[in-house]
Amino acid sequence: TKAVSSSDVYDLYSASKVVTMTAAMQLVEAGLIHLDDPVSKYLPAFDKMRLDPEFKVGEFPFTWPTNEAKTIPAKNPILIKDLMMMTAGLSYDLCSEPIQRVKFESNGEAGTVEIVNAIAEMPLIAEPGTRFSYGLGHDVIGAVIEVVSGKRFSEYMKKNIFDPLEVFDLAYQVTDEARTRLSAQYECDMETGNIQPKPDMGFRLTKRFESGGAGLVGSVDSYSLIIDALANDGIGHTGARILKKESIQ
Repeated sequence: TKAVSSSDVYDLYSASKVVTMTAAMQLVEAGLIHLDDPVSKYLPAFDKMRLDPEFKVGEFPFTWPTNEAKTIPAKNPILIKDLMMMTAGLSYDLCSEPIQRVKFESNGEAGTVEIVNAIAEMPLIAEPGTRFSYGLGHDVIGAVIEVVSGKRFSEYMKKNIFDPLEVFDLAYQVTDEARTRLSAQYECDMETGNIQPKPDMGFRLTKRFESGGAGLVGSVDSYSLIIDALANDGIGHTGARILKKESIQ
């Protein structure tokens, strides 16, 4: 065992979503995207989505629908606000055939938009805009941010959130240096009940994919600087404003 220190970094999983939403709301403030815009306006792959009408959201155990499922055309478009509110009807199937195909074809080098376009091939599990279902919406928002800003997702975050707040210990890939500080993780074998080391957090699908939903790795102090700004009407410890109060509310 090793004592926790302030220099430790952690895989932040879905705490990443808060930071992604901060960036998305910056683009809303700038008038570059709107909450009621269809996602297909920015990512045409999401224009004609298909739905597995047999999937029962909330029933356990379950198996994510595959591309062999009998699907029907979705009636509603996925809107930007659906991605934000988990009402897009997207699954959370990181092992889907389209994602695995893109990973293979790119030799593990596919970028954020490429992976997200693969997500668009996956069957929806609910009609967009009709109900909550925890899914990959914030990863899709990351790709929207890339397309709208013309910058790589991580570059946008660095320029518009991390640098203004002097956040220097957050990233979307684990560097060799950060790996020496990465806190250990464990998981439970559901069949045996044994607790064992978890070798990989699973959301860094390729070397270039940057997950808006679960990709951040960083220290508690660095993440706290962003939360501090959001808790203080959008103004951080440096005096920089990252969002308007109204956007946070």
